[in-house]
Amino acid sequence: MKKIFYGLALLFPVFFTPALFAEEKEGNFYLEIGGGYQFPQSTTIKAPISGTTYKLDYEFDGSVVYGLGLGYDFGQWRLHGSFSKGTLSLDSIKLDGSKLAITVEDIDVTVLTLGGIYELTKDSKITPFVGSGLSYQSGSDALAAVQTGGTETNFTVSGDELWAIQLTAGLAYELKEDIDIYASLGSAIPLSESNLPAGWTAEDPTVIGYSFGLIYSF
Repeated sequence: MKKIFYGLALLFPVFFTPALFAEEKEGNFYLEIGGGYQFPQSTTIKAPISGTTYKLDYEFDGSVVYGLGLGYDFGQWRLHGSFSKGTLSLDSIKLDGSKLAITVEDIDVTVLTLGGIYELTKDSKITPFVGSGLSYQSGSDALAAVQTGGTETNFTVSGDELWAIQLTAGLAYELKEDIDIYASLGSAIPLSESNLPAGWTAEDPTVIGYSFGLIYSF
């Protein structure tokens, strides 16, 4: 009987969840394909300019993520690596609580994750699991536009490269001997900071989300 799980992660100064899975036989590789949805929390930036500190709140829309994973089963513990992609959409930017007339293109995000998972039960069709890992994220540059006095000014927002801790928990269900499905909840906690001008500070948000998918063991 084989039970497996993987979780994909995506985060931005921001991001989202990794994961892995389960299997009864030891010494087997597995391949996973999955997707999900992430909910980045707001990013707050404090910008000291000419003696005054301004507060900028970046609010993001939820977004779809998808990815591929490859892992190795040692028994009740598993080692898993994944490649995930998604799109980050900025809903609004607020300055001291007031919404600014700024629009930003969607940002393409790529995440690489390496982690492990532990099965809480064995020898059953349904297997709960918990896992953790480390992820690296890179984001594409995006074109932004701001409206001032009836004039539109365009500029480029550079994508960040960030590290994060991934945490996940979920259930795997055995469909047949070599095929399982899983569902999981996860979060990504940033370890590195966004690139900002000197003196500026950011409260990079934790990203939460869910994922589901199909795993083949061989």
